[in-house]
Amino acid sequence: MYTICFYNHKGGVGKTSLTGAVSCELILKGKKVLMVDTDSQGNLSSQFLNGKEAENEIADYLADYTIGLENCIYNTRYDNLFIAPSKKISEKGKLNDWATTEAGKLENRDSLKYLVEDAQKLGFDYLIFDMPPSYSELDKKVMLCSDEIIPVLQIAQTSIDGLVDFYQLLQKLKGRDEKPLCNKLIFNQYQKSKAVQKAILPSIEQLPSKTYFIPNDESFRKAELKKVALQEIGMKKDTQEVFNELISVIMEK
Repeated sequence: MYTICFYNHKGGVGKTSLTGAVSCELILKGKKVLMVDTDSQGNLSSQFLNGKEAENEIADYLADYTIGLENCIYNTRYDNLFIAPSKKISEKGKLNDWATTEAGKLENRDSLKYLVEDAQKLGFDYLIFDMPPSYSELDKKVMLCSDEIIPVLQIAQTSIDGLVDFYQLLQKLKGRDEKPLCNKLIFNQYQKSKAVQKAILPSIEQLPSKTYFIPNDESFRKAELKKVALQEIGMKKDTQEVFNELISVIMEK
């Protein structure tokens, strides 16, 4: 099993959209995928739960792994795509409280490690985390149990400046460990015609990571509004080409 987390400490960059889209591309390749919503806003869960009421959320498992990960996982409307959801705070979701009060406690140091182990026992090929716009103890645990972190950014100088800081934080976090890898970058909402974006491209080209530019595509917003997968709506040809390249590289692991 291969574990990926899409990350940025800023909100609104498209992490949730990319989590869903990449997960669906993988199931189209015949893979069994578990998405884990570690964002207490619960947007990924709202999009993919298909109107189901989740009795248990991922916070319940993190608080007591003996309940079994299988009891916190729900089918989506798509074959081989499953989600461990997070309830919104307004719906009495528990994840925010767990992240702020419990994640840093010594007795919870292996909570995410157990999650990965249990997901593998359940036969998943990929475990993909949708992460919140923060750098909390929970976020750190998710990163350390991942094989790979893929930052999702907007095409702006502030994004590049923030990325440099993140690389330093990540190196300090993982110490001598090789994993998690962080050698890919996704730049979202790319528009070739925008002069301000063109001006940033030389700086992006200097970055050591492989870069993927997702075009500005209204299909993402339509999918979120209708609470379905991007692939059900249909995407631009340019968008599909980028996903084809990205998925091909991911599946080489």
